[in-house]
Amino acid sequence: MCGDFNIIKSLEEKKGGIRMLKHETNLFEECAKDLGFVDINIINGICTWNNRLGGSYQVPKNLIDS
Repeated sequence: MCGDFNIIKSLEEKKGGIRMLKHETNLFEECAKDLGFVDINIINGICTWNNRLGGSYQVPKNLIDS
């Protein structure tokens, strides 16, 4: 199985917004670990997701440069 689950797993992935993660992040991490999911980091990306709000309210999920 592969896919994009549209969740911000770490603050390094998040640009803008409140500097904290949601409670659902821990639940997703536990479930992904139990199912044996592997997170692959894409290199040199701009972003894979944003909340579609404008200005200072926009929160994109950045890809981590390795």
